[in-house]
Amino acid sequence: MSTNKNWDTTLKDYLQITEPSVDEILVPKTYLDQMKLVAGAVPAAVTDIFGFECRLGPGEQRSDLAFSIGNTLQQKELFLQVARDHHAYQGRHWQSVIDFVSVWNGKKFGYASQVWLEFDLEPEKVEILPSGMFFSASEQIEAMGSRVPKRVVVQEV
Repeated sequence: MSTNKNWDTTLKDYLQITEPSVDEILVPKTYLDQMKLVAGAVPAAVTDIFGFECRLGPGEQRSDLAFSIGNTLQQKELFLQVARDHHAYQGRHWQSVIDFVSVWNGKKFGYASQVWLEFDLEPEKVEILPSGMFFSASEQIEAMGSRVPKRVVVQEV
């Protein structure tokens, strides 16, 4: 298990438990190793759900990792604390995510029920950079009717 003064279990711990059950045809070892690199910087307490995407067809095998930042105040505050302190969360990409979660945490943007970070994995990279961020609308927006989009995708190019 990973240890830190503020959190003990990471998403990497969960991936290591499931690793023997994940067939290399679905997720090649190089991608699983990259997932563990990313997941090792994410406290398990930050999220209620995470997962990975894998290609099912023949050809190039690619995998992505995604997790939601939980909607509780404690989960958002833990994410912000870790993101501000952990060396893996450096750079302008991360600052944008931290700024967004700070506003969401402050209830100035209370209509998001879930914020997800997705990582398009590239085994040769050692940086942890989110490739996309998206959020789901809360019940407050959904009650406004079908003319409001249910999911908005924010992706930096």
